[in-house]
Amino acid sequence: MKKIIALLGMTSILVSCAEVYFTEPQPAGFKNLTQIPAQLHGQYNPPATMRGGSTITIENKSITDSRGKGGFLSDSLIIREIKGYLVVNKLEKNEDKPQIRGNWSVFLIKINQTGNLEITPFTAPGEEKESYFTYLSERYKTEAITQIFSWDYVEEPEPGSIPKPLAPKDYKAILLTVSAEEFIELMDSEYLPNATIFKNAKND
Repeated sequence: MKKIIALLGMTSILVSCAEVYFTEPQPAGFKNLTQIPAQLHGQYNPPATMRGGSTITIENKSITDSRGKGGFLSDSLIIREIKGYLVVNKLEKNEDKPQIRGNWSVFLIKINQTGNLEITPFTAPGEEKESYFTYLSERYKTEAITQIFSWDYVEEPEPGSIPKPLAPKDYKAILLTVSAEEFIELMDSEYLPNATIFKNAKND
């Protein structure tokens, strides 16, 4: 059974907070989409439990959020399709994270039967992190990353406010090199969390 993960520290899918990165866009060897399918176009609001979450807007050639993050399909924002999902690949350029710069954060998106957007990152709950990394390192070509700049946030910000950083800290991540077949296997892993639901604004 897939794990449930609270994305309280994830203010936007377009700002990397991944723990698993990839050396190339996924799935490897698949064709890049030149436009985003029409059924995904729209605005999607974050769940109430997502601290400081941003509304996501998907258009023909772009994915952006209400903070101006994201962008147009390009060499640094690549979307591919597999098993009913769109695989969104975002090139890491953050100068504060030199260990992952030039690699890719990846997440899965799809529209569910109610018209809402399901987003699945490649991460794991804190208590599962070590076993997840062990699982990955035993099956795939991996590289451990232990010094990535991140922020620690206040635990209970005011309702509707953006959480403020308290202090920088480091955290563990892992870099993966996988084939298309291995990526599909990873999609089916028990460690992949349940999707987070962003509600279609038309459903409000």
